[in-house]
Amino acid sequence: FDLHCDTLDRLSWPVLPDDLNGGSPTYAKDDEGQATPGQLQSMRSGRSHITLEGTSDFEWAQCMAVFIPDTLTVEQSARFFE
Repeated sequence: FDLHCDTLDRLSWPVLPDDLNGGSPTYAKDDEGQATPGQLQSMRSGRSHITLEGTSDFEWAQCMAVFIPDTLTVEQSARFFE
């Protein structure tokens, strides 16, 4: 069971304020390495584990989760989630 929190984090990372993204313009928390800025702009296609293009042949429901870094305060965590 995988909620694919990496997909949402990667897509939203470039627009997060610096105090929420650790000052990094790209998401680099996975084992695939750091993504090039602008590479992960849409769920339609791209390097994310789940894309509309990659799942178009399947009938299924996809749940998503939000990974919140442990280093954030409670207040920052709430802003990160929003």
